[in-house]
This record gives sequence, structure tokens and C-alpha cells, in this order.
Amino acid sequence: PARGIAMALLLGERAWLSNNLKEAFARTGIAHLLAVSGIHMALAALLIGGLARALLLRSEWITLRFSVKKLATPLALIGVVTYAGLAGFSPSAVRAMVMILSFGAAFMIDRPQTPLNSLAIAAWALLIFNPLYLFDISFQLSFMAVFFLIMFSPYLKSVSEYKEVDGQKSFWIYIKAFILVTLIATLATTPFVAWHFQRVCFFVGLLTNLLVVPLTSFVILPGLLFGTILLPFFPELASGLWQGVGWLLDYLVVFINFVSGWSWSAVWVPRPSILQVSLFYLFLGSLALTGHWKISRALAVMFFALLLSVSAYREWMFSHQESLKLHVLDVGQGTSQVVELPEGKLMVMDGGGLRSPYFDVGERIVAPFIRHLGYRKIDIIVLSHPEQDHVGGLAALVRQFPVGELWTNEDISKNSSWKQLLETCAQRGVRHRVWREGGVEYVENVMVRVWPSTGCEGARGHNGRSLVVELDYGMRSILLTGDINRAREQCLLKEGLGPVDVLVVPHHGSKTSSSSEFVGQIRPEIAIVPVGWRNSLKLPNPQVLERYRNAGSNLLRTDLDGTVCVEINGNEISVDTYEVNNL
Repeated sequence: PARGIAMALLLGERAWLSNNLKEAFARTGIAHLLAVSGIHMALAALLIGGLARALLLRSEWITLRFSVKKLATPLALIGVVTYAGLAGFSPSAVRAMVMILSFGAAFMIDRPQTPLNSLAIAAWALLIFNPLYLFDISFQLSFMAVFFLIMFSPYLKSVSEYKEVDGQKSFWIYIKAFILVTLIATLATTPFVAWHFQRVCFFVGLLTNLLVVPLTSFVILPGLLFGTILLPFFPELASGLWQGVGWLLDYLVVFINFVSGWSWSAVWVPRPSILQVSLFYLFLGSLALTGHWKISRALAVMFFALLLSVSAYREWMFSHQESLKLHVLDVGQGTSQVVELPEGKLMVMDGGGLRSPYFDVGERIVAPFIRHLGYRKIDIIVLSHPEQDHVGGLAALVRQFPVGELWTNEDISKNSSWKQLLETCAQRGVRHRVWREGGVEYVENVMVRVWPSTGCEGARGHNGRSLVVELDYGMRSILLTGDINRAREQCLLKEGLGPVDVLVVPHHGSKTSSSSEFVGQIRPEIAIVPVGWRNSLKLPNPQVLERYRNAGSNLLRTDLDGTVCVEINGNEISVDTYEVNNL
């Protein structure tokens, strides 16, 4: 791992890092070290400029006639631009490069060096080149951290100006200043981290940054850069230097893996609203200006109070929600349904799942969607049947959320995702309820009717034995069918299943389901087909779609319409889709 980390530290290249190691860096709040940024550029400028200055000072003729610093500065700036190019001109690298170029140009022409102007020039340069950088997470985190460090710079200067009786700055003053820098950078980036990743590691991040950043900035990274400069001239010395750095990196990996293993090192949080993020930055900005404007302190208090009020109101809205919302997610060729129940309850039926081991649908799609809605826990997870395209993402949900119950049918499977789900539930103490007989549960004022396959002779295979769930709310009903086949449809009709308002079409619209009798009997007002775009199975079947159209159903498909949201409020039904197709 030391070689991969060295490549990431030097060039921002993460291809040599394992997913587990990248996750460990993220959980400990130091993933920013793996991107080329201001620290890298400043060190490159200092090393190249310092080396050029040392060589120029060896010439008495140059020293007596020119400013050695101004002669060395262009060489340092050329080195910075070259380094940014080697790093692929990433947003953080370009931001640091432009700022250093601005400072260097101001120094060359004897103009004042203004950090905010340099930051603004860097932002404009990037956005003129590519306006979409405004939405890039690297751009947002990099500029926000530097902006607030500049805003709080008067406080940082006041801390560093304290002196001991003997006139020497205390070691603890440097520590205090560094803690303040780390705290400001962490506060400045936390809202955007919560917005994009729904995960924060505030306290552990402070600890690891205080320990790892100085080691990286003053020992590891200078060693890597200096070794690179020495390599063409003294290869043996460069090799020895890199070996020493590699030894440090090995110990660093051990430390990072240890800290990332703490259960509380990173905390999952709901995605904050735009209003919450804005109020937080207004509060932080007002706090930074308290030394300049008297009114800033009052503004900081006001914005903080508004932030608390908005957050409290958001929580109150969840606990007093009166409507029922069904979200049929676009998870590719699979099925996942998220049901928002009244009074802040949440049910998830199936978690999608791809056959690729490199993409966990639950971790990458379903869990972020739930946090985007604002939920911190899942009351009920329902698995229709243990096949990969339905069970694949559920284990990740159990790992990332407190879960009340897991509902399944009697089926068992050799599928690794099914085994992982049961193991994760056992580790976290999630109650596993196996439905062998049909029954009714009430979640607040929603009647949840569960239809297992018991007694249905034609229900063969995992698909046919899928657990079927009907949700009745007011005068409206929703039917979630899993992958049931025609024989199972007949059994449901015999058991008394009648017309429904909203249907998630069985088995992704396959011709093995949705018989003419079934469609004619239930006659859904809205029929939603969970299906993958251009899937190899060529689903949904055109004849099945025609049956629903003939029955008067409004057809929606996740491959064409994206995620579909159906809201039932009283007797009214409204439908919204990711693609504009409102009903």
C-alpha cells in the first residue's frame, strides 16, 4: 500500500489504492491528502525556488547585480505549473497553481499580495475554462476551505503573535494555531461533505488531521518531492530517501486502518437541505467578521438560531407526515421500493443488486436516496425473494441504518448476498420475521397485508414464491409483487385480491407474469415497471405493456422515466418522476 499512497500523495493518482484503503482514508477524514492541492504546490515552489536561489547565490556577479529572489521566482512558478500538469490539472491543483502564480506575479512587480484576490482569480480561471466545475466536489471543498481560512486569518495571526517571556514563540502556540486551522477547514467543508456523501467524521477527522497532516506536510511529502528532484543526479540517495518514506507510510496505513475501524469514526447523516447549508455558511461567515463589524456577532447568533429552528422544523415535519409515498427506484435491472409511511415511518422492499462485485446498489443508490429523503432509520425491510436483483443491496442498508425488522418468506438461498444479509442482521440484532401464513399489520394508519405463497401449488421457484405486500391507506391501495408468475397471480385472485390503484408490475414486465385475467381483475390506475435500460433480457415484454394500456393503466418505466414517486394524500394520487412525466 505504501507505493499506492505515495503515487496518490505525489500526483493525486488513486488507481493503485484498494477500495478498502480509500474507504479508510474517507472514514478518518483525511481523504483530502490524496488530492494534489495547496500543500503540494507550496512545497514544490519552496523546493524548486530554494534550490534555484541556492545555485544563483553561488554566482557573485549575479548576486551583486540582480535580486536573486526575483530570479528564482519564475523558475519556482514554472515548476508549479509543471507539477499541476503532472497532477492532471485537477480543480484543487489548478486553484493552488493560480493562487501561487498570482502571489509570484505580485512579488515580481512589487505589488501587494492579497489572498482573496488570488483565490477569486483562481476561481474565475477554472470556471471560465469549465463552468461545470462549480458543481464539482473537489472545487467546492477546496475553495470553501481556503476561503474561510483567509476569512479567519486575523484570528490565526493573533494566536501566532503570542510570545513567551524570553521572546521565543512557544511550541504550544504553534499547536494551538494548527488546531485552529484544522478546526476552521473542517467546519468549512463539513456541510458540503454531508451534502455529497451524507457522512461526517468531525471529531475523528480533527484528531487524525492533527496527527497525520503535519507528518505528511513536513516529512512524507517533502521526502517524496525531494527524492524526485534528486533522482536524476543522485539515484542512490533518492532511493534511500524513498525507502525511509515508505517505512513511514507503512506505519501510517496501520494507524489509519486502526482508527477507521472505530464504529463512531464516521457517522451517516441525512442530506442537509440547501437552506441548512446556506444558514451554516452565513453563520460561519458572520463569525469570521466579528472582529471587523460589531453587528456580525448579532448576525452570527441570528443565523445559528435560524439554523437550529430550520433543523428542528424539518424533524417535526417527518414525525407529522400524513401522506404515503412510494418510490420505485431506478436501480438498473432489479427492483427496489422505498415507502414513506405516515408519522415518519419507513419501509424498504427489496434492495436491487447487480452481478458485478464492484458496485453495491444498496450502498451507492438506495442508502443515499434514503438519506436524501432525510431518514436516519428503517422500520421494516421486506425481501420478496432471495435473488441477486432483489437482495443484493439490502446488507448495505442494514450496515448503514438502524433497522427494526426484516420480513422474508420461507425461502433460503446459496446466494452470497442473502447469506451476508442474514449475517449482518444477526450481528446488529435485527429481528427476522418469516411469513409462513398471510396476515395484516398496521403501521400507524396504513394496513399492510402480506401475501406469502403458502398453499399455492403453482408457485414454483424463488420468483413464484415471492412475498407480495399490499398497502391500504384511506380509499387507495398499492400492490408490490416481486417476481410472481402467472400461477401465483391466479392464487392471489382466488384468495380475494381485488382492484388496486398502484401496481409495481410483476417480474419487470416479463411475459411469464401479468396474465390477461390478472391485469383485467386488478385494473391498476398506475402501473410501474422496474426495469433496466437496454437490459439483455429485452424486458418489458411489448404484449404485457399492451395489456396494461388496454386496461386503462398509466404506464411508467424506470428505464425511461427514472425513479417514480407516487404520493397518496387522502384520496388523491399524484405521480412524479425523475424525467418530467407528471400525472
